Amino acid sequence: MIADELLAEVYAHARATFPAECCGYLTDRRVVRCTNVAASEDVVAGRGDDTAFAIGGAELLAFARSFDGPEPAHLVYHSHTNGRAYFSAVDRELATAYPVEHLVVGITAEGVHEAARFDRELREVERWGMADLAAAVDHVIAGGADWERRWQDAAARARAHAVAGGLVGDLSDLQTRLAAVPVSDEARAAHDDYVRPRKYVRGVPPRSDARVPSLWVATMLRRTAPELAYAAERFRNPGPCDCAILVRLQRRDRRPSAPLRDLDGDGMYWNDWVCEACGQRWTEHKDCDDVGVWSSWEATC
Repeated sequence: MIADELLAEVYAHARATFPAECCGYLTDRRVVRCTNVAASEDVVAGRGDDTAFAIGGAELLAFARSFDGPEPAHLVYHSHTNGRAYFSAVDRELATAYPVEHLVVGITAEGVHEAARFDRELREVERWGMADLAAAVDHVIAGGADWERRWQDAAARARAHAVAGGLVGDLSDLQTRLAAVPVSDEARAAHDDYVRPRKYVRGVPPRSDARVPSLWVATMLRRTAPELAYAAERFRNPGPCDCAILVRLQRRDRRPSAPLRDLDGDGMYWNDWVCEACGQRWTEHKDCDDVGVWSSWEATC
């Protein structure tokens, strides 16, 4: 896995160098940006820094020396400016100079579409972006084994992709495909009963898992979609607070990110707050049932 903050920095480097390809490497703790010398050193005949990459000079020496230091490089990254993350024939030829894993970022003028990590044998082992989420849904629809882990991993990567500023597409098609999976009335009833919130009772044996994968993932997708939309908006609007974003997206399930000052309330069922960053006022409505307590947030004046 690549830490979310490191992935975000790689994405930022790809955006900064576009339309040229970016390149650099990762240690366990940081991203080391390098200069793409493919054009100046004519690494691949007929290709410039918009269709090839190479680390050269002192930066290549530092990369090599890192293997004997406290922070050895373990992954080299570069971008493709056609929006696709794959390991090309040219990439395979150049990879012999970098005996580590690889990360390829697919970017266009619109932004980062996807990214993929490859092991030392250049086999794909991880992917970020909406295509990865779609592949996980396909796996569920096909009745694939270990469907829950596959979905959870893909959803986590989709969130990291969105937080890093990666492009987020419309997920309604995935919902439509999941809804089209045939489910018997008996299976649907058993699923609905299983997922109904219940209070934990000591001594009562756990129920057998009656979830229907397509129904479960459809529910998770409905929860994931607004989080991806929020992350994309937050990246585009990185101000001191997220109040305007929450209002625009009509999110009542999320506490504003900036510090709030308490204005009034009974401390149990409702509170009035004001954002210390922008002055937006919020009313927090609290509710509970046998399972838990939750808040909904209403933007007031």
